[in-house]
Amino acid sequence: MKIRGTGILRHQFFGVYGACIALEFASEGDAREALDVFGRPWRIGDKNKNILVCQFNADGVEKFKEKYHPVAFKCQRRECRGKIHEIDGVDHSIDIGSPFELVVEVPNKHQLQLF
Repeated sequence: MKIRGTGILRHQFFGVYGACIALEFASEGDAREALDVFGRPWRIGDKNKNILVCQFNADGVEKFKEKYHPVAFKCQRRECRGKIHEIDGVDHSIDIGSPFELVVEVPNKHQLQLF
């Protein structure tokens, strides 16, 4: 089963580089199923239960991108003309990357019970 989430990356320049990624899913149930796939250090958001959050260092961001292949949305700014920026790019902001979509492959629990 595939679950879609939309995400945003926030850069953190406090001496050593870090980034926080937040992924929003359609429901709390979808977020919990995605959490089973991601595992630690991901966690459910404090205020909104259909959001997963995680802190990364620079290497962690690159590993996330390589493993899950997030796809940034086309930029809506007129001067970009639909260009697709990197999710951790600083094209329009040094604080926030481009919004993106992510598809998580979640095993079907009903099929797992057959084994």
